[in-house]
Amino acid sequence: LISAQVSSASDELNSQYSLSVKAFSAILVVMIIMGVAITLMIFAIIRPLKSASSQLNNMIEDIEDNNGNLTARINVMSDDEIGILVDGINIFIEKLQLIMKDINVQSEVLRTSSDNMNLQVADVNNNANEVSAAMQQMAASMQEVSATVEQINAGADNIFEATIDAIKECSKNLDTVAIPGFGSFSCSKTDESIVIDESTGTNTLVPPKIELSFRTS
Repeated sequence: LISAQVSSASDELNSQYSLSVKAFSAILVVMIIMGVAITLMIFAIIRPLKSASSQLNNMIEDIEDNNGNLTARINVMSDDEIGILVDGINIFIEKLQLIMKDINVQSEVLRTSSDNMNLQVADVNNNANEVSAAMQQMAASMQEVSATVEQINAGADNIFEATIDAIKECSKNLDTVAIPGFGSFSCSKTDESIVIDESTGTNTLVPPKIELSFRTS
């Protein structure tokens, strides 16, 4: 009886030992799988992310120190979300490089325009004395022109008055009146006449009138 109990207890212990070994083996296999998964995660996700972050930080530090190289790009070979993020950052840096290049070109154009403007200002300053002398000569010429205009106005007034007098005299005497250096006026008088309207048969009296003609001398 005792032997049977000992044998039963031994079998039970062996069974529990086998179960413990199997459980330990399963736990060991799970831990190995988890270790491999963690290792793969480090190489596939964390390591590229850390590399990209390190490269980006170095670029930002260089830009803050005025030594930024916008031709540099973040080198991470990945097709997952990290790769998409890195591609977006590289595209942004490329656009920033193009913007800075355009700013440099425009700055050079502005500098050239500023130099040309300075030269033009210098030329204007050099020609200021010549312009002042020319203005003085122009003022003297304007005075002469003003005197000439006054003479012309006086002559025009005389001609106008002579013309009015000539027209009056011509109309009064029905004769030719000459204005020396200008021309002559001739006046003629037409008699009154009667005009018959053929459609109505009415007669219309046309009064006499004086016709004036002018001939230049």
